[in-house]
Amino acid sequence: MKSVKKHSQFQKGILSAVVFLLFFSLHISAQTGNPVKGKELFNSNCAACHKLDKKLIGPALKGVTERRDREWLQAWIKDNQALIKSGDQDAKDLFEEYNKMPMQAFPQLSEQDIDDILAYTDDKPVAQAAAPVASSVSPEEQLAIDEGESLFKANCAACHKLDKKINRTCS
Repeated sequence: MKSVKKHSQFQKGILSAVVFLLFFSLHISAQTGNPVKGKELFNSNCAACHKLDKKLIGPALKGVTERRDREWLQAWIKDNQALIKSGDQDAKDLFEEYNKMPMQAFPQLSEQDIDDILAYTDDKPVAQAAAPVASSVSPEEQLAIDEGESLFKANCAACHKLDKKINRTCS
């Protein structure tokens, strides 16, 4: 029978900190859209009905993420009719405001595609919005992240994974 090595409180603390920092950095980068790609996607999917700065068939979309929650926007863009049918009051109100004219659904757009479009509609300077996530942490924080990642790989990765469960015990 294999023995299971127990982690010390110190090791558990380090592991928790590393996992938190890695998930935090993944979470931030996952929500960051690319406005350059977003502009291309906007022009090919949205521009027939929307402009950034003025109402066309649909509303002006400049700064839409300040008016609506990102998760709601994801659902609206993917399939607004399903959102309306679900009873979402904001969706029903918007549908009524535009004389019950349905917006085309875009099931082919991935969440990242939609995030890219939303980054473009945020109207932030492209250089600032496209800056890598790493620049948002101080050099000291980046050093701690790198050190934690190295510690995790050296001491934990054989038994633990960040993105999936594995069926092994530490020995």
